[in-house]
Amino acid sequence: MLLLSIVLDLCSTIALPIIKAGPQKQRIYVDPKDNEFSTGATSIGSNFTVSIKSAGWTPPGVFGYELKLYYNNTLLEAVVAKIPNDAWINLSDTIDFGPKPPFINHQKGFILSAATLLGEQPGRSGGGILFTVTFKIIKTPPKGGNLSGTLELTDIIMLNPNGEVIPPDQYDIVNGNYLFSDMDGCIYIRPDGSIDPSTAPILRAGDVYTFTGNIYDSIVIERDSFVLDGAGYAVEGLGNGTGISL
Repeated sequence: MLLLSIVLDLCSTIALPIIKAGPQKQRIYVDPKDNEFSTGATSIGSNFTVSIKSAGWTPPGVFGYELKLYYNNTLLEAVVAKIPNDAWINLSDTIDFGPKPPFINHQKGFILSAATLLGEQPGRSGGGILFTVTFKIIKTPPKGGNLSGTLELTDIIMLNPNGEVIPPDQYDIVNGNYLFSDMDGCIYIRPDGSIDPSTAPILRAGDVYTFTGNIYDSIVIERDSFVLDGAGYAVEGLGNGTGISL
């Protein structure tokens, strides 16, 4: 009882400071950061899209930028890169001088994007999308292994409204990651009801498992009492092996 009394006394007399999270630093980043796929849910030729974004910029803000996004061109093919109409700094704000960025360099594996505001106007504060890139997966991981790479932001130039380069130590750069794993050709519904890998295109709601896309390998079900709803999708494969094992 003495120890309990001491603990209670300490809890009632010691005032702990409240720690508040400070504002995030100005940054340029890849969203989503982690792009993870598995052979049980993803096949060669599948596409995924990332956005290059800005956030946390304070006045005087950004008037223009130039940057490159490097990727491993033995694993991925950049299919489309574009600056959307609702971009943070839109191409409609720039001079129409012919072909506009982003430009894809397939041979060296990078995308170059640039945009600037015109005339007398304040720089952009806050944040938003700079551009988007859609990649195609072009290589399968080895059996039981994985393929990985970095979506690396580099050669970055950020300009303020005075045309001055904003020092790189005033903002953070957050790269993206790519991972394609071989999950031994199977998606598992485990005895506890969990889905392995969690990236598989199956949505769980209690005892009901609903497909959210086509599945390209086997499904191994290790639990009892379940409902499997294909929702119009299919289990596809190479014509051998077992589609669903109970």
